[in-house]
Amino acid sequence: MTMMTQLSLLIFLLLILLPVFQAIRVRKPPSIFRQSNKEIIFREDDPEIMLYCEASGNPTPRYEWVKNGKRLHLGGDYERVGNYGSVSLKRPRYDKEGFYQCKAINKYGIAISSIFYVIKARNVAFPYKQQVLQMATTISESFTLFCNPPYGSVPNPSYVWALALKVRDNVYSYQPVTSDGGRRTIDGQGNLHFAFVKKEDGTTGQHLYKCGVHNSLFHSNNYGRPTTLSVKSGENIGMNHAPDKMWTSMNGLKPEVKAVSILRGQSITLQCIFSGKPVPNVTWEKVNGPLPPGHTYSQDDHQHQKITLHNLNYEDSGDYICTGHNSVGRSRQTIKLQVDASPYWVSEPPKDQFLVEGKSAVFSCRSLGKPEPKVSFFVNGIKESDLKPDQRRYIYGDSITFSKLNSSDLQVVQCNVSNRHGYLFADAFLNVIKKTVITLAPEPVYLDKVLRTVKFVCDGFTDPSTEKMIHWFMDNKPITNSTEMISISEDGRVLKIDTKKAQQYVGREYMCVLDNGHNNTDSAKAFLHYSGEPPPVSAAVTKEKGNVWWAGAVVGFIVVLLSISLVLYIIYKRGTGTYPGN
Repeated sequence: MTMMTQLSLLIFLLLILLPVFQAIRVRKPPSIFRQSNKEIIFREDDPEIMLYCEASGNPTPRYEWVKNGKRLHLGGDYERVGNYGSVSLKRPRYDKEGFYQCKAINKYGIAISSIFYVIKARNVAFPYKQQVLQMATTISESFTLFCNPPYGSVPNPSYVWALALKVRDNVYSYQPVTSDGGRRTIDGQGNLHFAFVKKEDGTTGQHLYKCGVHNSLFHSNNYGRPTTLSVKSGENIGMNHAPDKMWTSMNGLKPEVKAVSILRGQSITLQCIFSGKPVPNVTWEKVNGPLPPGHTYSQDDHQHQKITLHNLNYEDSGDYICTGHNSVGRSRQTIKLQVDASPYWVSEPPKDQFLVEGKSAVFSCRSLGKPEPKVSFFVNGIKESDLKPDQRRYIYGDSITFSKLNSSDLQVVQCNVSNRHGYLFADAFLNVIKKTVITLAPEPVYLDKVLRTVKFVCDGFTDPSTEKMIHWFMDNKPITNSTEMISISEDGRVLKIDTKKAQQYVGREYMCVLDNGHNNTDSAKAFLHYSGEPPPVSAAVTKEKGNVWWAGAVVGFIVVLLSISLVLYIIYKRGTGTYPGN
């Protein structure tokens, strides 16, 4: 086989293998695109708990899981599902509760999920076989039956009261206690208030009052201690009474807490319960301002003892006055409302970035919250303050900057924004890519009187981890559709114009744009005109730019050939002994 044949074969193999080499060089740090909610409540009869963690990346990421801060080894009840990192927790029990986090890892970085809090639903019951509680009151007086619900139900329960008819030992049928026109009201702690008592409120025979907690996940009620209520006659049976406070939303707070707290964007129901005969109606107002727009009252709450405020914002904080009034008098109570906020993004979380070498990358975690949130940055899951110092990496406020990027700066950046109400977690990768350069620029075409088919050719290179795209423009307007008169080759490299069929395409400026889809472009222009017409200045400048590329490439190629020839000549002369050693 001759030297020329071997060289031709080598070039042929390189052309075939070049796409393979480029595919191998494609790189992308991990990026998690699917994950579970931050809180997962499961029932013991659920067949499994799914924790989702799915990431993209090249090379394909591997996955690790952490539970309560320690590495979780998969197997047994912890089974990986699918082609990604999602995990199925089999046989859900208390031992599956905890804080879980997923990591997606490849050679270019580590992506980290949010923390998933997995907790078992709890339908906490009242103590079993409680003794009957006997209570007594007087007709027309106000009165309260206390619930004393058990602590620890998950999710938080709602409250009901019922009249229980004893069927047999510890077996009852239940009839819900109605509001009776607002005369009976359940407060936010489950207690049952009577604005004034009637004779028929008393229990007789086997009827007993019972407080129940309702768990929405189990669709069931657990009832508490049975209570009898004896109602006696008194001196004030026929008398009316002015309103007086029985309970407000402030009663549900701990002594050290001075205001009802709610988070921005959420809704809250404030409640004021008054005694009085007749049943007091309630009006609401806000000190130093109107009530928030869109506030509502319950359809069955004709006295307006509850008001619901929707989609709250900071300006909705303040003092709310509820006034109970009837024909005898009135009573005013104040509920202090404080609107805080768990952290929220000012615009959007940081995004993945593809940047050219030499540029700077800025990842901003702009957020607001009340109290003001704290921002922490991580790189590949390691807190920034624990990394080796690097002058090219610095933090200013809520942003982290990486300057003078090079190809080794591929990594994944995380930020955690938190205050006492919650946190935000964002994960974005940094991919540093080669500059997009046109190496084959279209040349201007001079037409003689004979019209013909004209071809403009454009090509170049982009970073191998990105897609190379070539777009063509005529007079700065995109050429999108191919026709018999003007067409673009399938790979985008060649623009063909048949001037015999379409002379309107002569005398125009054409431009090719090489793009990789990541705001990294290069362009070159050429002009199609008749001989004797001066080309536009822009076309001449662009042509010169394209020729500079080619000139540089040709000069470089000649230098390489001369260097190789010189080395071979020296070796040959040394071998024959006819060339001096120096």
